[in-house]
Amino acid sequence: MRTIADEKNLPEETVLGVIEQAIAAAWRRDNGERDQNVRAELNLNDGTAKVFVIREIVEELTPIDEISLEEARATNPDAELGGTVEETHDRRALVVALRLPSRWYCSACAKLSAGGAGGV
Repeated sequence: MRTIADEKNLPEETVLGVIEQAIAAAWRRDNGERDQNVRAELNLNDGTAKVFVIREIVEELTPIDEISLEEARATNPDAELGGTVEETHDRRALVVALRLPSRWYCSACAKLSAGGAGGV
């Protein structure tokens, strides 16, 4: 990661953010829906990643990213309508990263180094 940051003249935190976005995108592609609200956290010490699917608590379910109050309270007794819950999915980050084309990292970092963050 440091090498990419140095080559693109970006802070390591920015590169980490791009990698975490890539992991979330890969998870959506393989396990979820395109419009799901997903975020990822990469553990740099052991190479694992946690993927979080954020779901809004509602009375009547419509989109994929909603959950009933009853279901939400099964995992979080304090859940309330209008709140959110996160479902955690553990992934080996290296496996996810290896499945992404290297050009994805290069184009994402190029956009960031050019001053834009859109579309990553």
